[in-house]
Amino acid sequence: MSGRCCERACNGTCEACSALGDCNVSPGNDPNCPRIDCPTSATVCVSYPPDVSANLCASFGACRDQQQECRPRFAPAGTACEPVAPGVAGQCDGSGNCKDPRVGRGVPCTTGTQCVSNNCSARVGGGGTICCDSPCTGVCEACGANGVCTLNDNGRCGAGQQCATRTTCQATIVPVGGSCAGGQPCAADSTCVAGVCRGLCRLAANNATQGSRYDDCVLAQ
Repeated sequence: MSGRCCERACNGTCEACSALGDCNVSPGNDPNCPRIDCPTSATVCVSYPPDVSANLCASFGACRDQQQECRPRFAPAGTACEPVAPGVAGQCDGSGNCKDPRVGRGVPCTTGTQCVSNNCSARVGGGGTICCDSPCTGVCEACGANGVCTLNDNGRCGAGQQCATRTTCQATIVPVGGSCAGGQPCAADSTCVAGVCRGLCRLAANNATQGSRYDDCVLAQ
């Protein structure tokens, strides 16, 4: 300190002489200590203390440093932050990052706004809804575990019908031996005969036909 007899020159950085003449106290500020400029933040998820331009001595012989003075302060996880998409606010992750709160395909959801794709659709096999790559609302559509919409018989076709495409139904295809009395279509390679779907007769190894009656099978033309 100025005008005081001291044990030594006591002119080092952040050095001052005590009332007893000992060089062992900090002067509080020292022009030899650099100003501390703390970072700025582009998100509400992290903030930093203001710059330090006064009282730059940390202790006797030591300046305050940026690492100690500019420690980040993180907003609690779940704090609303900057938009991550039109109409979608981000959420702080508790570590200083603004994250998209929406989830990807295949993740359970209850509404489309929870999904990056904006589609929350019924899953294959039932059991709730998941984020899907498309609305997946066709009569014969459901979303697979990978979040991709696919053909799936949801049991929503009418009586006597089955899925034809993802969005249409058709009359139920009757297997060989089934009734076609109501005009139902028979499976491929079979024909409706007397109200029953009959398959084609096949030649056996001995060149005889399998089934000897027209009612049992339909002879190939």
